[in-house]
Amino acid sequence: MEPSDDLEKRTLYSHLREVGEQLLCETSFHREALSGMLDEVLEDIQALHRGYDQPAPAGAEAVQGFVIEALDLYGQCVEAMKAYLEDPEESRLQWGLERAEEAEDILTAVEMVIQENKELLGEGLMR
Repeated sequence: MEPSDDLEKRTLYSHLREVGEQLLCETSFHREALSGMLDEVLEDIQALHRGYDQPAPAGAEAVQGFVIEALDLYGQCVEAMKAYLEDPEESRLQWGLERAEEAEDILTAVEMVIQENKELLGEGLMR
């Protein structure tokens, strides 16, 4: 596997999980730099969210709803991390990381359903 493959397969969840674990372990960190990085992640999440503002194609409404829910959960995680920087309360950070885990579970389930449907459609087209 190429090193770039690792980067491409790295998920938002794994990135946020890593940041959260570092916050819990580190006693000192550069708050301004970390806050700036979290602001950028939040902006990216919001940009993705705006991309789903348009009505979904027919039959894809449920998938769109799940993706929006996952993006909202990721946003809550980032907001919790930002709040942790201001007031380092471990339960707040844990709550945020749980939101990210929920988001990842939703996106994994959506990806599985899409893949299963592709396979079924592929089999149907081959007959």
